[in-house]
Amino acid sequence: MPNTLAHLGIQGLVTRGVWRSADLKWIYLGCVVPDLPWILQRVLRAALPYTDRYDLLLYAGVQASLAFCLVFAAAVAVITDRPKPTFFLIGLSSLFHLLLDASQMKWGNGVHLFAPLNWNFFTFGTYWPESPVSLALTLLGFVYVIVYWRNAVSTPVCLRLCPPTRLVYSMLLLIVYFAVPPFLANGPREADNYYVNTLMNADAHEGKEIAFDRAVLLKKGDELYARNFADEEFKLTGVETDQTSGLMTLKGHFTARRTIAVSAFHIHPKGPRDYASVIGLFLVGMIWVFALPQVQRCR
Repeated sequence: MPNTLAHLGIQGLVTRGVWRSADLKWIYLGCVVPDLPWILQRVLRAALPYTDRYDLLLYAGVQASLAFCLVFAAAVAVITDRPKPTFFLIGLSSLFHLLLDASQMKWGNGVHLFAPLNWNFFTFGTYWPESPVSLALTLLGFVYVIVYWRNAVSTPVCLRLCPPTRLVYSMLLLIVYFAVPPFLANGPREADNYYVNTLMNADAHEGKEIAFDRAVLLKKGDELYARNFADEEFKLTGVETDQTSGLMTLKGHFTARRTIAVSAFHIHPKGPRDYASVIGLFLVGMIWVFALPQVQRCR
C-alpha cells in the first residue's frame, strides 16, 4: 500500500477539489482509518507474540474493509455537531485510501470494497511501491501537509456530547468495530484471502497456487527462502537474484509441502517507505494536537 504521506497529499487534493470547504483534519483522519487495523496488528504481534497469526491477519482484513471503515467513521461523526457531513467526509477519504491501495501491485493481497457481501480482493495494481509514481505522491503529500498546515489546525471542531445518547451510539459502534470482525472471519478464509486457507491445509500444498506480498527473503547456504506473515519459511526454486535479504513479492505454486516454484517475483529495494508512513502518522497526530484549542463542546 502507498505510505501515509502519499495518501495525505492525493486525498487532500482530490477531496478539497470537489468539496472546497472540507475540514482537512477529517480528511486526514479518513486517510488513517483503513490502516488502523494493520497498526493494531503490529502492536498485538509485539505485545502478544503467541497470538495466532492467521486469526490476527483475518481480523485485520475484515476490520480494514470499507464497511468497517464506515462503522468507525460513524462512531466519530455521531459525536460531532455535523454528523452527516463528517461521516461522509471520513468515509469518502477512507474509500479513496482503499482505491489508492488497490492501484499498487500487491500479489496475494488487495482491499475489500464490497464485504461482507463479497470477500474477493479488489485490485487493479499498475505500479510498484518503489516506482517514481509512489515517490512523487510521497513528496506531494509532505509538501501538501506543510503548505496547508495552518488551514488544518485553525478550523474549529465542535463536539456534541449531549444528549448522552450520542456517546452511547458512539460506544456501540466502536463495540461493533472491534468485536464483530472475528464472527466474519470465515468469509475471507473461504475466499482464500492472503492464501490462508491454502497455507492452513499444509498436507494439500502440492500443486496449489500461492503468492506472498512483501515476504522476508532469506538465504541459507545456497538456497533462498521466504518468510511469510506467520513467520513460516518456504524454500524457493526458480529464483535468480543476487539479493540475499530484504523483502520480496512473489507468486508461483507448491511443488512440495514447504517448497515453492516461483513463476514471478519482485525484490523491494530498501527505501524510506516505512519512514514516510511514520512521518505521515506523526504529522496527522500533531495536527490534531495543535487543533485541540479549537475543539469546542457544543450545546
